[in-house]
Amino acid sequence: MATNLEMDLVDWAATPLGAYLLEHELHMLHSRLPRLPGSTLLWLGYPGGCFDNSLCMQRERTLVLNDAAAAKATLGDKFTSYLSASATALPLASASHHAIVVQHAFDQSADVHEAVREAARVMCLGGQIIVVGFNPFSLWGLRRRLSWRWAVSPWRGRLVSLGRMQDWLQLLGFRILETSYSVYRPPLGAPRAAAAPEHRLGAGLPVGGIYVMHARKEGPAFNVIRPTRQVARPRLVPATVTGRISAVVPHTQAKTPHAHEGDHPAPAR
Repeated sequence: MATNLEMDLVDWAATPLGAYLLEHELHMLHSRLPRLPGSTLLWLGYPGGCFDNSLCMQRERTLVLNDAAAAKATLGDKFTSYLSASATALPLASASHHAIVVQHAFDQSADVHEAVREAARVMCLGGQIIVVGFNPFSLWGLRRRLSWRWAVSPWRGRLVSLGRMQDWLQLLGFRILETSYSVYRPPLGAPRAAAAPEHRLGAGLPVGGIYVMHARKEGPAFNVIRPTRQVARPRLVPATVTGRISAVVPHTQAKTPHAHEGDHPAPAR
């Protein structure tokens, strides 16, 4: 029987490492969530039991997981509704949400590109999205590559780099507002609770274990085709008699400066 990746994330959140990571991510989202627009929020993933819904200004907040029962038992009324569905096939109307937070849901999707397209489909024009994902070019990404065959989430799925995620969203009409990396410690041991962002060697470099990207949907990204400038076609102007003579008579036989228009050459003696 196939393993439910999102349910594994809920179980993993109860471990010391999982609790540390989710708490750290929520701290990073602390200043971004109040800036999300509109009245409808869609959360793809699992924020953990420390989630503070007072940071969300949206009246309607929906959490989506493959099986949302365990998340509902933990989070209770922090979300107004819970939906059991896959991120690659959201049973939601197009352009129905103003804000979307993706917390490792893309990492755990069987088809990441399709999950990104689905998120773009259900977002309103002018809406904003925050994507939290694992950085494949980090110690966390290295551990995933070394253990993905037998490990459970989050060491499964397909990790997509920040650069590629930006390219996909820009092709779907999004404008990137902000990006950052964090979590520079190795994914080992039982770290303490993450009360504040880490200040470690390498901070600010694109080698952090996770990345956060904030973008706004501005419309389809069409290639602008500029109208071709119309150039007037040259007209054929008939040559004058003088022009024809000038073209035939050699330069040495041209009339002298003393000649007058209409004069005829003297007859030969």
